[in-house]
Amino acid sequence: MRVIALQGLVVGGFFTLWQFGPKLEALRQTFPFLDEFFISSPTMVAGRLVEMVTGAREPNIWPLALNSAQGILLGGVIGIACGMVGGLVLSHWPTAHAIALPYLVALNATPKLALVPIFVVVFGPTVTTAVTVTAFVVFLVTLFAAVAGGRNVPAEQLLNAELLGGRGIELMRIRMRYVSVWTLANLPNIVATAFVAGLLSEVLSTGPGLGRLIRLALQRLDATGTMALVVLLSIIGLALVRTGRVVARRYLHWFGGEGLL
Repeated sequence: MRVIALQGLVVGGFFTLWQFGPKLEALRQTFPFLDEFFISSPTMVAGRLVEMVTGAREPNIWPLALNSAQGILLGGVIGIACGMVGGLVLSHWPTAHAIALPYLVALNATPKLALVPIFVVVFGPTVTTAVTVTAFVVFLVTLFAAVAGGRNVPAEQLLNAELLGGRGIELMRIRMRYVSVWTLANLPNIVATAFVAGLLSEVLSTGPGLGRLIRLALQRLDATGTMALVVLLSIIGLALVRTGRVVARRYLHWFGGEGLL
């Protein structure tokens, strides 16, 4: 309860400063960005949010939100599945891991922002672009977690399996358990990555999703609309990460859930 109360104080202090800070001349002169033109105000943002959610203001966010959800969820599932399979293969065959590692590290170090225009050129401003970008980014995040899990199988487990006649498929099944555990442990981070990647692709491609609204608000210098979308997306993102955390704890309860984000 104490933590919740402190969190409430922080949130309350933030919104109080946001609402009344721009009205204090001395504070505005010290911090020029504290101006309603740049940051709007909580009351204006709340009003805009109500209009967006109820459909009183065009464009209607619900069809766009559905497109964003489709791209993020589908891309996330594809990226996780491919990352787990790739991690299992690379952790099982050291030679393949040694060959692929430099290229994967280089690809992971490449700014994803620089790669998005390539997907936009290929697929256009469509949901397919969001699916592809999300799947690509999530694949890399999942792959490294899966490889780490597969390579951290206790040696005695593998040796015992080999002594009992276990070979390729049987050993891969043992590794798969650890690949799954490490992937689930990173699920909150993977979910957050998928959410950001999907929205980023929509902002840059003006795809049919919530990212398009962000771009339109920026083009119009609409601080209220921008902040309303930031608040809305923050709530959605928090809900998704919390869901990922619950799922991870549900299937990793034997680890106690400690250390999960």
